[in-house]
Amino acid sequence: MSETSKKTGTKANKSVAGIPQPQETYGAGYLYHYYPQYQEFAQRLAQVGGEVDIYEVLGIQFNADPDSLIRFAEELAKPITLHSFEYCLGNIDLPPKDVFDRIQLLANNCNSVYIGEHLAIMGTSDQYIGGFLQPLGTDEQTKLMVGNLKKIKKISSCPLLIENASQFYRQHGGVSLGRQLREVSEAADVGILLSLSNISISDNFQPQDREAFLSELPFERVRQLHVFCGNTDEEQMPGMEKARMEHEWSYKMMHELAKDPAMRPSSVIFELETGTPSLPAAEKLRDYMNEARALFFSDKSQATVLAGENNAAS
Repeated sequence: MSETSKKTGTKANKSVAGIPQPQETYGAGYLYHYYPQYQEFAQRLAQVGGEVDIYEVLGIQFNADPDSLIRFAEELAKPITLHSFEYCLGNIDLPPKDVFDRIQLLANNCNSVYIGEHLAIMGTSDQYIGGFLQPLGTDEQTKLMVGNLKKIKKISSCPLLIENASQFYRQHGGVSLGRQLREVSEAADVGILLSLSNISISDNFQPQDREAFLSELPFERVRQLHVFCGNTDEEQMPGMEKARMEHEWSYKMMHELAKDPAMRPSSVIFELETGTPSLPAAEKLRDYMNEARALFFSDKSQATVLAGENNAAS
């Protein structure tokens, strides 16, 4: 990794050649929840030769003890991205200053290389509603979100990415979710965190036209991918057919997206408990990360991995 990619605590430079910050390549990793079972899983992953290039952590899990994130980051000893939802980008009223300060404190405590934030409505400035409601497809809200992002960028110690929200209700306004995500990304000059997981979650509420949504995105602005990596044994259990189908779609879509030369994200992050109750086998995540490296980060690939090779892993 270059010295530039190690530096934190300074504002990101303006995007170059249509590719927003971060422009560094970090590689493949996973969302590491600050729970004991994840510590045990990390040990198993190391035992089977799993190499992690970057970790994603949830800011809210460290709100009560921000200093614990300093110790955790030192233990991980790899680049970290902070995942947040507290900026409330789709809200008219931004959160109070102490919330902004806390997010920046957490970002600094882990030397976050960038912050991923949902492009969604979270409630009001003083009450979180418990979900990431999709933004309204109106020009007025696009302007609002762009303005909110520009304000946040001025105080942020690292680049910001905006994540597509799941669709919980029918489309409002004349702007589709994909087009609005694109317009906000371009106008605010921020990267996109493309969550295949959130597209799948939409099916439980308001199914999206997946091809139409993806076709509207500027792939060169996608700086992170979220991809499922569930427990294969549980996916095969009765009643888990939907989860299995969505996980298979996520896996195949990762391969499809890699065929487009414009889709070269800074990182691919796997989510381990979205759709199945238990963590996957360590071997499965190891193989998935190796595949992501082979697909998107050829210089970071530890081995040539054939598509589908890991399907036998449980």
